[in-house]
Amino acid sequence: EIDEFFEGNEGFFNSNDKKAVFLTGVLVNKLLNLQYQKRQSKPFLAKLHGLKLDKSKVENIFKEATQKLMEYGQEDGINYYSRLRENIADKFIKSGNNWNLSNNEISYIFSLGIAMSGIFDNLQNKNKNEGEENE
Repeated sequence: EIDEFFEGNEGFFNSNDKKAVFLTGVLVNKLLNLQYQKRQSKPFLAKLHGLKLDKSKVENIFKEATQKLMEYGQEDGINYYSRLRENIADKFIKSGNNWNLSNNEISYIFSLGIAMSGIFDNLQNKNKNEGEENE
């Protein structure tokens, strides 16, 4: 599903750095929605730097979102969004260290991921069925 989305929008998503940033935005919105379901609040919003982002901040956001999802996964016995996290990690690795994106582009692409995360709703259902480790 993710690859199909990028293939259908390859004019815009023509590099792995763009894909990594976008998918991190998708992941973060899924985390925020999960937090709201569990806690009726979205404390992870405080880690988003007002969406004024650069490469280092996006990498850190991915790391912290992964940690938080792992914590929730331990509570619930579910490996939340493991395929999405693997896909993001793959894009980060393939993008290397030298991104050709300005900080404004990074912030914009991340925001697009947040805004469009709903089109990837069936990722949650797949991962809930796959990752139940406490059964």
